[in-house]
Amino acid sequence: MKIDRFFQLFVVKEKKFYPLYIAQLEIIKVAAEDLKSLFLESNPELQKEYYKKIKELETKGDKVTAQIYDELNKTFVTPFDREDIHILASRIIVKKCNKIKEIEHKVDDLYEEFNSFLFDTEKDAIELVKHKNIVQSLEDTTDRAKDISDTVRSIIIKLA
Repeated sequence: MKIDRFFQLFVVKEKKFYPLYIAQLEIIKVAAEDLKSLFLESNPELQKEYYKKIKELETKGDKVTAQIYDELNKTFVTPFDREDIHILASRIIVKKCNKIKEIEHKVDDLYEEFNSFLFDTEKDAIELVKHKNIVQSLEDTTDRAKDISDTVRSIIIKLA
């Protein structure tokens, strides 16, 4: 047993970070559901409402992230490495690392297929650009989720 692991047995770990991470995940879940509803909605007024709700959730999520950073600065003993807490707070959107990676690969394939379909069928340049930008944003989101999954996996390896 490493000496640092031995000393960790006698140190009370700070647990205030876990509820904050859970709060972040709940905000992200609601925002993702609203984002899906936004893309499925055809009524421009309702689209604006979804957009407004998503922006409010983003602000709320930023406040939770700031709270994590504040707590990190006030805490001497953290549940895991300070740098990892910082990275996780800034990148969080996690369920199961392997599932995220699998979904990200599927989205990459769908992204390529959709772009091919879009360029073959859409003749209006403005509509083509709008659809391409929306799909690009969704693909970027799954890439970001994979980045977070990789961060969580790194933390798990360090804790093991």
